[in-house]
Amino acid sequence: MKMRDYHSVEAISRSMIWEMLKHPKKMKALLEGRKETSHALKMGDAFDVMMFDNEKVLNERFHFMQNDDPYAGKDTGIGRFMSHMKDAAISTDNFNPIDHYFTAYQQAGIKRPGSEAIVAEFESTGGRRYVEELSSVGDKLSLDMKDFNMLTSMKYMLLASRLRHWFVRDIPEGQNRFKISDKEEVIYQQAIYFNGSKVLLDILYIDHESRCIRGIDLKTTSSDHKGLMGSIIKYGYFLQAAMYSLALEYYIQQNEELKDYSVDYGFSFVFVHKGDNAPLQVDMNADDVKRFIYKGGTIGYTEYPPVTTMIDNAKWHIENDKWEYERAAYGSATIQARIFNDSSK
Repeated sequence: MKMRDYHSVEAISRSMIWEMLKHPKKMKALLEGRKETSHALKMGDAFDVMMFDNEKVLNERFHFMQNDDPYAGKDTGIGRFMSHMKDAAISTDNFNPIDHYFTAYQQAGIKRPGSEAIVAEFESTGGRRYVEELSSVGDKLSLDMKDFNMLTSMKYMLLASRLRHWFVRDIPEGQNRFKISDKEEVIYQQAIYFNGSKVLLDILYIDHESRCIRGIDLKTTSSDHKGLMGSIIKYGYFLQAAMYSLALEYYIQQNEELKDYSVDYGFSFVFVHKGDNAPLQVDMNADDVKRFIYKGGTIGYTEYPPVTTMIDNAKWHIENDKWEYERAAYGSATIQARIFNDSSK
């Protein structure tokens, strides 16, 4: 489906709940569009389009810069100057670099005697060409050409790997359901709406032989295989596995053809490395996922309520427009502090 259609639907998403768990105000910032899209998220989004859509959609949603940022990652005077110029290029209509030079070198902490040299270097090294191109991107997400080359390499690495059976090489426009064997099907980018919530599955896998369905999500990563478990915890992928598996329960109810099918709670993540490491599939423990949906649990020193309760809490914050504290604090003047996790009992 078209991403803008999915995002236009007002419903509770996994990212909203993850922000709420950090603090309700972070969820509010996400709802109001005040949370910036990180480079990692843009890379993951672009990779999804490469794998599950076509070149036309990729070019509609992304602009790959033809000019290079000469100061990328440099925390120097000129690097900070460039950073402020990029912010201005993105946020200003009818952008003209000259109009922003004074503010940029002030914000970069550059004293006036050195400002002329900064501007001269900025213009001679291609900085001005870069921000002028950036200002023309419009509503598209921008990535550098080196990002495009990396994503292309990752795509063909995945299609040549042992996990290639999940993926169709050439996807016809408007088609997202494919047979991968006589008794197996995949549906790409399947949206599911349920109980005031929404999810977008990268792959909905249907096994007609065992009469079950399972969710599969594609992730880009810089971690080696030993660091993947840390990523699952750090970025809340365990929450995603549970919420998306809950959505599959509703999907079965919503589709007559699947009325005799069940959910395989062993949700899978396919991690594709941004370097040379081979893609790796990580299957979540089905009992853990099901427990997290209906009972919650303690991970490290953080106690999580069931996913069903998280969804209700998120809806409560929106309906009541209360963001200072978590929902539980509004019903009591005190909250409980946990010191030990489950293993200490």
